[in-house]
Amino acid sequence: MVATEAGQGVVHEHTEHANDDPGKPGDEELYIVVQGRFRVYLDDEQVEVRAGLANDAFLARAKRQIDEEKDKVMADRGAFLAWLDRLFADFAAEAKRRNVQR
Repeated sequence: MVATEAGQGVVHEHTEHANDDPGKPGDEELYIVVQGRFRVYLDDEQVEVRAGLANDAFLARAKRQIDEEKDKVMADRGAFLAWLDRLFADFAAEAKRRNVQR
């Protein structure tokens, strides 16, 4: 999803539900701000997220890979889903690596 103008809503309002059954995980989202900024509303709290590519080698590399690959996979649903799986796995591994370093 891409905002084409300032103040435009990108994500529909929804409620997150935790799921205690590991066989039926709840929905998860991953949002990446590659340019500009993004305001997130979490209940009554607002959080502003700015693009962080300039000082983050992982995100800069991921953006380059996304820019290079996105047009190649859009016409093929199977290739697109496999690409998304790889992309999510890379982000999950990086998030885990960063959390372990804390």
